[in-house]
Amino acid sequence: MSNPEFVHLHTHSYYSLLDGLSSPKALVRCAKDLDFKSLALTDHGSCGGLYNFQKECKQHGIKSILGMEGYISPDRFVKEKGTPISHIVLLAKNEIGYKNLIYLSSMGYIEGFYYKARIDFDLLQAHKEGLIVTSACVAGEIPRLLWSNEIEQARELAGKYKDTFGDDFYIEIMTHKYFNAPDQEIKEKKLAGALYKLAKQMDIKAICTTDVHYARKEEWKAQDVLLSIQTLDHIKNPDRMSFGSKDFYMKSAEELARIYSKAPELLSNTVEIAEKITGGLISSAKDLMPSFDLPEGFEDEVSYLKALVTDGMKHKGFINKQEYRDRIKYEFGVITKCNYTKYFLVLWDIINFAKTQGIRIGIGRGSAVSSLCLYVLGITKLDPIKYELIFERFLNPDRISPPDVDIDFDYDRREEVYNYIIRKYGADHCSQIGTYNKFKAKAVIRSTSKALDLGKDWERFLSDKKDNPSLKKPQTKKSLDIADFISKQIPLKAGSITEAMKMSSEFRDSMHRYPELLDCIKFIEGAISSAGVHPAGILVCKDPVIEHVPLRVSKGVISFQFDGPEVEF
Repeated sequence: MSNPEFVHLHTHSYYSLLDGLSSPKALVRCAKDLDFKSLALTDHGSCGGLYNFQKECKQHGIKSILGMEGYISPDRFVKEKGTPISHIVLLAKNEIGYKNLIYLSSMGYIEGFYYKARIDFDLLQAHKEGLIVTSACVAGEIPRLLWSNEIEQARELAGKYKDTFGDDFYIEIMTHKYFNAPDQEIKEKKLAGALYKLAKQMDIKAICTTDVHYARKEEWKAQDVLLSIQTLDHIKNPDRMSFGSKDFYMKSAEELARIYSKAPELLSNTVEIAEKITGGLISSAKDLMPSFDLPEGFEDEVSYLKALVTDGMKHKGFINKQEYRDRIKYEFGVITKCNYTKYFLVLWDIINFAKTQGIRIGIGRGSAVSSLCLYVLGITKLDPIKYELIFERFLNPDRISPPDVDIDFDYDRREEVYNYIIRKYGADHCSQIGTYNKFKAKAVIRSTSKALDLGKDWERFLSDKKDNPSLKKPQTKKSLDIADFISKQIPLKAGSITEAMKMSSEFRDSMHRYPELLDCIKFIEGAISSAGVHPAGILVCKDPVIEHVPLRVSKGVISFQFDGPEVEF
C-alpha cells in the first residue's frame, strides 16, 4: 500500500539518551519499509540527531522534518525545585525556522538548564518565525491542564498559542496501550476526546501522532532495559522508570487509520504540516573560517601567507634549493586553489602564539607532516622532502577534503591556547567539540546483565531486607560476575557481539545460555550511552557558532550537539 497521506511527526532517536533506543538510520529505514513519505525527528530538548537524520532521509527518498520536543517552563531563569516543566513540539518549516529551532535548543542548555534544557514562552515568541508548533503529548501544557480539568486555563493557553502562531499551531492527539494500567489508557482516550473538542471549539486544527521511542515493536524490551541502564536500575524493580508498554513503536498506515478511524481528518492534517515544510534544511556552509586581521602592508591573505612561507624558506635555508622551491610552489598553488589560505594563517597564528609564550608543541602527527608549507611555517617539525613524504596524502586537488592538522600542546598549558583563541575570535564564535559515547561489546554485556539482574541480586536483596530493613539498594556482584565471565570470552579482534559470536564458539555458547541478554544487546549495542566533550578540539567560526549548529553544556563547557565529524560538512 502506498501511503503518501501518512506522516510520522513524533519520533525520538537515541540522541534523546533516556528516551530513544533506535538510531536515526533505524527509524528512517523502518519508515521506508512502511512506505512513509515524510518523517520527523523530535528528540527531547536536543537537535543532536538532526544531521544524521536528514542524511538518512535523503538516501531513502523521505522528506526530513527537523524538529524537537522541547521542555517549556514558565521562566527559564528560575531554577528551583518544583518548577513546572512541560513538553512542546517545534518543527522547522524553512531555513529561518531551522535557525530558530537550533537557537531555542541551544538557549535551553545555555540559559535554561535545570535538570532539563528548558525554554519559556517569551523566548519561543521572540524566535517563532518559520516554526510549526504542536501541543505535544500528555506531558504538554494544554493536555496537562485538561487532564486536571482546568478547562478555561487550557482554552486561554491554546488561544495564546493560536494568536502567536496562527495556522501553524496544532492540537496534538495520541493514545497508547499499557501493560497493567487500564486506567492510564482510559484517561488518555478521555484526554484525546477533550483535546479534539477543544480544537473544534477554538477552530484549531488537530493532528494525530504516535510516540515513537524505538523503530519496531519487538524492540520494546530492549528499550525497557536501556531505561534501566540509564537510570542505574534493573527491570525487576517495580518502582523503576518504565513506559510499561509495547506500544511506542512506529505504526503502519493501516494501524494509524484503524486507531483514528472516527476522525480521519487528524491524519490528513499531518499531511498539511508535511506539505508546509521544506526538506533538507541543513546545508553545507561556505567559507566559515574566522576573519583574519592582516598586518599593515598586505592587501590580502594570499600575499601575507606567501610572505610567511618565504620567510620560513629563508629561515630553514631552503630558499635557493630548487627541489624545495618547486615543492613549495606546487603546495602553495594547491592551498590557494582549494581556498585554504585562511586556514593556514589561523593555524600559524595559534602556533606562533604558543611559541612566543614558551608553550611546548609537538612535532605534528598524521598526514600534516607531509606538507612543506606547514614545516617552513613552523607548524610541523619534520622535513617532508628529507623523509620522502607525499603532499597529496595531506591535501589533494582532485579529492578536496578539509585539511587535518593534529598538533599536540603542553597539556598543563593547553588552557592558555584556548583562552587566546577565545580572546582573538570571540567567545560566541568558538565552541568545543561535542562527542557521543556508544555502548561497545564488553560494556553493553556488563550494563545489560546488571539491568536484567542475571545474577538474581534482586531476590537476595529482598530476602536480606526482611532481616535488615535499612538496606537501600541491592548489590550487583553476581550479575557482574556473570557479565565479566562472558566478556572475557570475546576475541580481541572482534569489533561487535555479532563478530565475536562468529569467531568464538565458547562465547557463542555462553550467549545462548542467556537468551534474554542476547535478545536485548543486539538492539542496545551501538546505541549512545552518554554525551561528552572532545578533550582537545575546538571549533572556530567567522559567525556566532549558534547560527550554524545547536549547542549544549556539559560540565560547564559549551560544545555543539552534533557529533564532531558531522560539523566538518
